[in-house]
Amino acid sequence: MVTDFIGAFYEDRTRGFDYQRCVNWFPTFTESGSSKSKVQLICTPGKRLAVNATPSIGTGCRGAYETSDGRVFTVYGNTLYEMNINEDLIDRNSGMRFSRTTGFVHFADNGAQVIITDDSLSYIYTLSTNVIEIITSANYTSNVSGVVYKDGYFIVSVANSKRFYKSALNDGLTWSALDFASIVSQPDVLTGLITSGTNLRLFGKRINESWVNTGNSDFPFERVDGAVSEVGCKSPMTIQKINNRIYWLGSNKNGFGRVWRSVGYGEEAISTSPIEKVLITAGDVDDAIAYTYQSEGHSFYVLTIPVIKKTFVFDETESAKTGRPIWHERAYLNSGILESHRSSFHVMAFGKNYVFWTGDNSIYELSNDYYSDAGSAIKRIRTGAHISNENKRIRINKFELEFERGQGLTNDQGSSPMVFFRQSGDGGFSWSGEEWRSLGKIGEYDQRAEWRAQGVDRDWVFEVSVSDPVKANIIGAYIEAEPWRN
Repeated sequence: MVTDFIGAFYEDRTRGFDYQRCVNWFPTFTESGSSKSKVQLICTPGKRLAVNATPSIGTGCRGAYETSDGRVFTVYGNTLYEMNINEDLIDRNSGMRFSRTTGFVHFADNGAQVIITDDSLSYIYTLSTNVIEIITSANYTSNVSGVVYKDGYFIVSVANSKRFYKSALNDGLTWSALDFASIVSQPDVLTGLITSGTNLRLFGKRINESWVNTGNSDFPFERVDGAVSEVGCKSPMTIQKINNRIYWLGSNKNGFGRVWRSVGYGEEAISTSPIEKVLITAGDVDDAIAYTYQSEGHSFYVLTIPVIKKTFVFDETESAKTGRPIWHERAYLNSGILESHRSSFHVMAFGKNYVFWTGDNSIYELSNDYYSDAGSAIKRIRTGAHISNENKRIRINKFELEFERGQGLTNDQGSSPMVFFRQSGDGGFSWSGEEWRSLGKIGEYDQRAEWRAQGVDRDWVFEVSVSDPVKANIIGAYIEAEPWRN
């Protein structure tokens, strides 16, 4: 019979209650209603190395951006690069290196100019001339923590203050000392900002406010009456948008550790109890970072917590299907240890998804057609739900996983792909040794991965893992079991 082995991440605080892992796989649920199974596990995308940056000083990506006309810019160390369709990197600030070599930069553009904010200094890059210059206006603020473009204006937030400023119309080099406003609904300081539709959303540590352009001659942006929420943002680099919905790692006067998304002028929590447990116990998550992207009909919010080296991904598409939050984990296998996924920023350009990581100078293409991490193995792990019957003993005669078989490679690793299995009879506290089965060499479509005569116990948990660079999608899981003398 079918068993509930396939599912999402849900490592509950109480291991004996629910302790499901889903690493480098994600569940997708049937749309037709007549699929062979109700849910399958799909391999998360792999990466291909596109190009390496060579900044004169510094290591790691500090930000990446696609302009409104499709040009791609990124900062590594002290260097601004443009990447073209051939994946060549063009040095765009050889005569004016950035003074900082670490810390995030922020981008926005108005179609003619790109603004790049780097803490105390900000720059304007003119797209038509490829010239970069420092914003030298005496009225421009320092300590910029974020920037957006809205209705002809660049808007910047000032770190550790209530204020945000706007530029002159269609001119990022010109600023007025009087062109600012403040969040005033509660005593708070701005942590970040973002635009969505007609709204400008301003985040403090404890609240967020929605503003719109009313055309007021003194200052065109005004707060929407009643559009104040007592959910702020703990980590400004987690404020992202997809499908006109804003996502962020929140905080307020009562605490932190929940992931939220916007619903109109309000919001709803999308994190599960296990996700929130991880976030709260992580401690300082101010440096958490996120990005969003779409692939093959799925919309993902990818959240990385550097302090604990974990990456969790919310699947907006599957969550909408099921009516409950669907999360999975993505990880990089580093000398046998699973760490956070090596991606911090994302750009969709030239028909491809590119990712950039704060930890190296490489740019990668992210694609479902790749099954390795730029040549390194991706370890995929699924720990299933408990199999029990009112704490009575159960005999497991057979457990079988149905993979999309015959997907082996023609040579090298993956030519004879394997799946590793282990089981626990005490709810996941102690485990058997691993047993492997073949997934089938290329063209072997009748290969079956099954494990027989597992024994008798009261609380079964099964776990499987795959590390070969092959398409290892799991279509179904089946079990033959029977009650045993109790």
